[in-house]
Amino acid sequence: MLVKCPDCDYMYISDDIADKSQHRKFHADTINGISMRPLVKENTIWSKSDERIFVVSSHSSRAEKVRARKIVGMANNDCDGNCGLIQGV
Repeated sequence: MLVKCPDCDYMYISDDIADKSQHRKFHADTINGISMRPLVKENTIWSKSDERIFVVSSHSSRAEKVRARKIVGMANNDCDGNCGLIQGV
C-alpha cells in the first residue's frame, strides 16, 4: 500500500522492506538534518558547536562534492526544486 509520511512527505510502499528503509533514512535526514562528521581536510568558513558552513568548488575533494550534492538535493526537495541551487559541482 502506498503511504505518505505526514512529517517528511515521503511516499513509499509500506509493504516493501527496502522502501521502508529508504523512508527511515530520508525521514531522519529531513526531520533531524543531515548528520556529518567533519572531514580531515574541509574548507570551513564558519562553525558553531555542531553546525558549520564549508566551501565546495571544482577543486574540492570527491567526499566534499558528494556531501554538497546530498545537501543541495535535500534543499531542492524542501522547495520543490525552485531554490535556485546549483547541482553541477
